[in-house]
Amino acid sequence: MGFKKFVKKVLSVLEKSKIDYIIVGGLIAIYYGEPRTTQDFDVIIRVSEGDIEKISTLCSLLEREKFRIIGGCESILTSIKERPHAAIYDEDYTFRIDLQGVYSRLNVLAFEGRRRVRIFGVEAWIQGPEDLIVAKLTYYVGNRDIRDVAAILKNSYEVIDWKRMKRLAREFGVEDRIKDLLWRLGLLYQNENTNPRTSGRTP
Repeated sequence: MGFKKFVKKVLSVLEKSKIDYIIVGGLIAIYYGEPRTTQDFDVIIRVSEGDIEKISTLCSLLEREKFRIIGGCESILTSIKERPHAAIYDEDYTFRIDLQGVYSRLNVLAFEGRRRVRIFGVEAWIQGPEDLIVAKLTYYVGNRDIRDVAAILKNSYEVIDWKRMKRLAREFGVEDRIKDLLWRLGLLYQNENTNPRTSGRTP
């Protein structure tokens, strides 16, 4: 199975499950930024410990599509209760779903700023570019993350909600880093923008 087929299958499962979710991480960095390799599919689900039926439905759909849930469905429940990530692989153990619950304020805000787009022809909820940029500059800040942020700023500049970006950047103390990256790219730090919900990009 190629990565494109893998992504389409995962998105189909998430949409059918009716679970509240958002795609984050490397795949979304590619969507807003530039092509690069990744074998992971990072997803946050917004459920409580009592949402057993929703989680069971998600597990059943994953198993029906021959995904391998490491530790079984119990591992997803554990990820909600104890905050580790649940690992789910495709049939050949080539690609991985990294699934987690809502663990931080940035996770909560990601749902607030998410966007509805089409990825490989399938509608999906994804993290907004503003939240992704701030998360990468807050949590990680490795060379790969800086390159991702620069690519997002360069290639999705026109679809960034700059009012939201400024608010998040100030809250998490990364505004100067964003300004510096924009300066290096020859771009302005906008004061405000419209509030677009889709970017118009089609991977």
